[in-house]
Amino acid sequence: MSERVRACGNCKFLSRETESWEMSHIYWYECSARPQVENLKSFPFRKTKCTKFEERSRPKEEPSDGEWDAKKFRLLGKLDAREHVDSFVDKKGEEKMEETKTPEEIAIMETKSFRHMLDNTLQEIKESPYTSRERSLAVTKLQEAIMWLGMDLKSLGTPNPYPNSYNAENTIVDPTADGLKL
Repeated sequence: MSERVRACGNCKFLSRETESWEMSHIYWYECSARPQVENLKSFPFRKTKCTKFEERSRPKEEPSDGEWDAKKFRLLGKLDAREHVDSFVDKKGEEKMEETKTPEEIAIMETKSFRHMLDNTLQEIKESPYTSRERSLAVTKLQEAIMWLGMDLKSLGTPNPYPNSYNAENTIVDPTADGLKL
């Protein structure tokens, strides 16, 4: 196996910094060994003769096939579930075949799961005795995120959970969808 190129990208002292988690598209590189080179236009260098260069440790082993496939499916959504069937062994040891869910059904389940996770986080923040303007803004943004995920459910074709909302002549207020507390 050949040695990797001596480049800043392979050095353990290089780090990528971002403006904030909200603005991850704004980033820059920093060198903790030689901070004076950070402002150079060509930094990080593709080839370096830096005397402080130390090779970054190799990434740990790749995930197992099943774990990788699950991650790839979640991130890329490329699996056409209609063409695949999962086999499993029941308690008696007999192999059974079960058709997997369609990508739309998986997306609906995933979106509902996200809504519940956000609602749980929202409840934790609301129950905290500490209050601040920033936390109030966080509560508002979490409520907005839950709302936008509700719009995502609508775009996926789920039925309207508020059937009485379009009739202005009645006083019925439907409960919050999916049992969320908001």
